[in-house]
Amino acid sequence: MAIISNITIKYENWVNKNYGSPLGKKGLYNDDVSCPTISPDFYMEFIYPVEKKLEEEYGGFSYWHSCGNCDELLKSIRGLNIDTMNLSMVGDIEKYIKILGNDKAYEICVHPINHVLNADTITMFERTEKIISICDKENLHSYSIIASALEGTGKNNIISDLKQIFKCLEITCKKVNNI
Repeated sequence: MAIISNITIKYENWVNKNYGSPLGKKGLYNDDVSCPTISPDFYMEFIYPVEKKLEEEYGGFSYWHSCGNCDELLKSIRGLNIDTMNLSMVGDIEKYIKILGNDKAYEICVHPINHVLNADTITMFERTEKIISICDKENLHSYSIIASALEGTGKNNIISDLKQIFKCLEITCKKVNNI
C-alpha cells in the first residue's frame, strides 16, 4: 500500500506540475479494510500510517469508504481528517457518531436485500425510522441514506426488483417528509 500510495502522490504531483491538474482532498475506497478481514492492530501497523501520509499530502479526505464492519477500527480512524464517512450496512450508526463525531457528513447504507429487495413495507419504514431517529438523537444533520449493490434477487425479473426499489424510495421519502 505504501508503494502504491507513494507512486500515486508522485504521479499526481507530476500531472499537477505539467498539466495544472488540481491537487486536493481525495476519496479512500477501502473495501478490504474491515473486521474480521483485518484486525485493529493490523490496520494501525500497516494501513493507518499510509492513510495518514496521504492525508498530509492531500489535506484530508473528502470521502472514506469500506463495505465492511469498521466498528472496531473507529478509534484509529478518528485520527484522520474525513469530510464524509461511509457507514456500511453492518456498521453501528450510534458507535460511528459517538466515536467519530457529528461534525462530518455520513453516508449510511441500508442492506440491499434485507432492507430493500426482500423487505416488506414495515421493515423498510422501520429501518428508515431507526436511522433518522438515531441521527436526530445524536444531533447529526448531514447524512444520506443509501442502498447500493442492488443487483437483484434473481427471484423474478428486473421489473420486480425495480418496483421494490421504488417502493422503498417512496416509503423513505414519506418518512423524511414527515419529520
